[in-house]
Amino acid sequence: MYEKSISWLCEKGNPSTRYYAMRDLLRIPEAQEERKYIEDSRIVKKILKTQSQEGWWAKKDASCWDKNGTCWQLVFLSELGVPANTHIRRACEHMFSYQRRSGAFSASFPKTKKAAENPTKSDSCLTGKVLGFLIDFGYERDPRTQRTIRWLLDNQEKDGLFPCSYFHPNPKTAVQNCYMGITKPLAALVRIPSESRTERIKEFMRRTVRTMLSMDVFMYRIKDGERIAKRSWTRFCFPHLWTSDALDAMVVLAKAGAGEEKGTERARRLIASKEGRGRWILEGAPKGWDWEEMGKPSKWITLRALEVLMTRKKNL
Repeated sequence: MYEKSISWLCEKGNPSTRYYAMRDLLRIPEAQEERKYIEDSRIVKKILKTQSQEGWWAKKDASCWDKNGTCWQLVFLSELGVPANTHIRRACEHMFSYQRRSGAFSASFPKTKKAAENPTKSDSCLTGKVLGFLIDFGYERDPRTQRTIRWLLDNQEKDGLFPCSYFHPNPKTAVQNCYMGITKPLAALVRIPSESRTERIKEFMRRTVRTMLSMDVFMYRIKDGERIAKRSWTRFCFPHLWTSDALDAMVVLAKAGAGEEKGTERARRLIASKEGRGRWILEGAPKGWDWEEMGKPSKWITLRALEVLMTRKKNL
């Protein structure tokens, strides 16, 4: 059904989407051979060119909300599918400087022992993003990473969400914990092979999925007592920083084995409605981002749409 779309994704020119299409859509062993070309791409070379000898970007104590800083450069390299190398490992070691004793990651560089020991309950979206690239780059079994996983498991609320100091909800228009960041911890934990997931991780994933399905994925705003769509979640963007959208959330649900569950119908229809000749348009991206042209057919958005629409149900 999507043969032409997949052929387009597999064309040379974007080694990252070519690799992911071969690995996740075609599921052929030759995908691993293609991965080696990602490091030589223009985008990866541009990112690594600005890295300091010590391993950080922008400045040593750059805020993790700074898209030019170390945190987000590692997020981008992870999204691009770059294998771990000396540059990346050096940057990951620097990122551990932002980790609190609790296991959570702080947006600001902890400059004192007291700051590092502050047992925050916020920054779950940031911690989820960091955990994702740490797992991608081979740090899953590192004790520091395990501490981060425990922090996420310990701090999820009964509603499947996390409290957030940046989010001040109006009970008449929004859920009471932060829904925007719900995808980040789940996106990290689905990277752990199913056979390595503890029962606590599985329960965390099930609780998160139930919450997302109960909101029809992107219908989490409230108007006149009824749930309505979060408007920004209907625009498909890539890559994401701390935000999300319906497609981003559905990619995570698909990887969690819940891409066809009851509660995903609206989101799947939304995704299908945006197809044009087997391709999907890029509708948003971080300011200054130049991977693809806004408003044009996007290999990244098309790849992610097909990851959802070609999903197969499996047990969590």
